[in-house]
Amino acid sequence: MITRSGGVPGSSATVYGSGPRTTATSPGPIPTTSRPVTTQARPRSTLTRVTLTEDGHAGETYELSGPHPLTFADAATALSAATGRTITCTSVPEADLVAELVDQGWPHQDAEASAAALTAVRRGLDSHVSDGVQRALGRPPRDFTAFTTSAAAAGHWST
Repeated sequence: MITRSGGVPGSSATVYGSGPRTTATSPGPIPTTSRPVTTQARPRSTLTRVTLTEDGHAGETYELSGPHPLTFADAATALSAATGRTITCTSVPEADLVAELVDQGWPHQDAEASAAALTAVRRGLDSHVSDGVQRALGRPPRDFTAFTTSAAAAGHWST
């Protein structure tokens, strides 16, 4: 389980109220901008603006990641440090996640699909770093810890 920010993590969202929230987390590392929990809103919005308004991006595909793979536990630690709240991450078996999502009102088929979608993460197959931010923006991607610190300082996770 991970207690996380609402909406798309990295966006200007309010931290959930008390109590854990469950997502299909695992010990597997993920690229820091291409998956939930580690999505960085600013690089994506900057990338969108640049690719839509500047020349040289037609037909390009930019796979986004941060500067290094990040586990959900790493993300929880960074969010805890930035917000001053205790945010924890515990691996949840896929069947338990499906059961919890169904208990929350998800259709069983959707719950299974959501849990299964992160199989690659659970197996550590999505821990690569890509060059998309560097190629598109001409600068390296921002570290997740730096992102969480600046987002918290800007009040994005205040209650």
